[in-house]
Amino acid sequence: MENSWLHRLDTYTNETYGRPRSRAVDEQTCVSCGSTARTFDTRYATESYARVGLCQHCQRASAPPADVVVFRPRDAAGSLDAV
Repeated sequence: MENSWLHRLDTYTNETYGRPRSRAVDEQTCVSCGSTARTFDTRYATESYARVGLCQHCQRASAPPADVVVFRPRDAAGSLDAV
């Protein structure tokens, strides 16, 4: 019998995108946009596709922004403190 979490994931992707993740992975297509999903920039992206079924483009589009703002206090003269 199929793992219950895989069944739940297929149910979710079918309701959200109109196709189950397992079918998209079997057909090497994206569960979201339906495009071919055979090439990825990183090993992480390839592994992520196997888990969720999103192509490289859709993974990037759904990822949070990579910009991280780091607070660095200024000294009394207004210059950034050395790190």
